[in-house]
Amino acid sequence: AARRAGDASRARDAYLRALAQNPQQAEAAAALRAIEQQQMARTQADRAARPRSMETLVAGAKSRAQAQTQAESYDLEQRIELVRAGDVTAGLREARAWAEANAGDREGRGRLAAAVAERAGDAERKGQRESALSLYEAANALRGEPLPEWTGKARELRRALGEAQYADGVRAMRTDLAAAIRHFEACLRFDPEHARARERLREARVAQEKLRKLAPR
Repeated sequence: AARRAGDASRARDAYLRALAQNPQQAEAAAALRAIEQQQMARTQADRAARPRSMETLVAGAKSRAQAQTQAESYDLEQRIELVRAGDVTAGLREARAWAEANAGDREGRGRLAAAVAERAGDAERKGQRESALSLYEAANALRGEPLPEWTGKARELRRALGEAQYADGVRAMRTDLAAAIRHFEACLRFDPEHARARERLREARVAQEKLRKLAPR
């Protein structure tokens, strides 16, 4: 409605709020891009109509650079909001796309990474350890230079998740060797240095093979 009324600023804000609630709202994303393109096209047309003096050319170059910087800043802010308030999967996808397109912007990548780490902390507090682990590792990847705090949290989560899988595997050994093997393998994926899990996995595979040989054919 704001767009139809010619109020591009209010329309842009409304579309951004819509995307924060639903990052997959394609119409809102397309409308945002269209507004930015229209504004840039108008600005360029206005400049083309002015006298092409040297002062005008210099001023135009500066204005275009400023407009580009503002557009990039807006694009970054939009993705940070999506990470913070939207669907985690969609937010990460958008964050990675921005980071790939702006690999040299260390500050922007750091801000995106911090937003992802915030979601990781939320997931950890809710007991969602696998999700938290994935998000801490994604935050380090986005940042480009791993942060010791996030690396430490990821390491702790890997050990905790590995230990939980190991305990499940030990319980399953009594009744279900196939399930025990799956748990021990999962443990080692989380914590490759888990020596007890490696030994138990070997024992479970040997026992499974013996049972297979004893089974009637």
